[in-house]
Amino acid sequence: MKKKSNKLTVGEIAAYSLGSLGREFSNNCINAFFLVYLCIYQGLNPIVLTVAFVFAKLWDAVNDPMLATIVNNTKKSRFGRYRPWILIGAVVNAIVIVAMFSPVSFENITLKYVYYLVAYVLWGMSFTVLDVPFWTMLPTMADSTNERNQASSMAKLVGGFGGFLVGMLGTSFILPMFAEKGMMKAYQYLGMATGLVMIIFLLITVLFVREKIELPHENVGLKYILSTFKENDQLRAYASSLIFFLTGTTIALNQILYLYTYCYEDGADYLPKAFSYTLFWVIACTG
Repeated sequence: MKKKSNKLTVGEIAAYSLGSLGREFSNNCINAFFLVYLCIYQGLNPIVLTVAFVFAKLWDAVNDPMLATIVNNTKKSRFGRYRPWILIGAVVNAIVIVAMFSPVSFENITLKYVYYLVAYVLWGMSFTVLDVPFWTMLPTMADSTNERNQASSMAKLVGGFGGFLVGMLGTSFILPMFAEKGMMKAYQYLGMATGLVMIIFLLITVLFVREKIELPHENVGLKYILSTFKENDQLRAYASSLIFFLTGTTIALNQILYLYTYCYEDGADYLPKAFSYTLFWVIACTG
């Protein structure tokens, strides 16, 4: 009998990479637009939000290994171990994004803070539910290190365009197009478009990428994960460097939208503000 090939195809690499673009669509939409939406159009205090979001990220650091443990210990189904989680996480994450950009009319300002903070925490948790299995399934796609590296590199490259695409979609098309209906309504449409695009692209991954390689598997507990982190100095070094990297890139990237929101005028007679923002990202991504 002819042995079935586990070679990773070009189509599977493309399908996996498009899923990465979908997940980054969600991630970059929140990073780029959510604070602007809350501060400008919901009238919330940026200092209070910054402190609250820091605590939300600390909770994220706690619940990430908890959710990863649940994903790892799930019994494998006929659809695989990881793809069902990707789809579930994508659907929940899309619903939460729409809720995050939906205006609320609480008379009590504290309730408004609570609503958006809870939505932000739920977004982070649902993103973890889709993100952890997305990368964890990579070793099950091919038994060659070279093929796995190709898929991973292409996924990161294509996913990197998610920030450019969601920025272009928001500032050049959706927000200007629906501004006459009110900016809060325009932001709600942005959330809906982001959620829809994310689900479509991640659905491509779920449908067209197979978990072909059966790997040794064992259930692990949260205590084991924490002890591994404690004992592995290389993992701690990587985690520390990642904190600094994400802090720097978040500050740099978020400033760009604020510059175009508050500082940039249409005085150059070259392009309107909205399309200049898109041109900036075209140049930046090309570089």
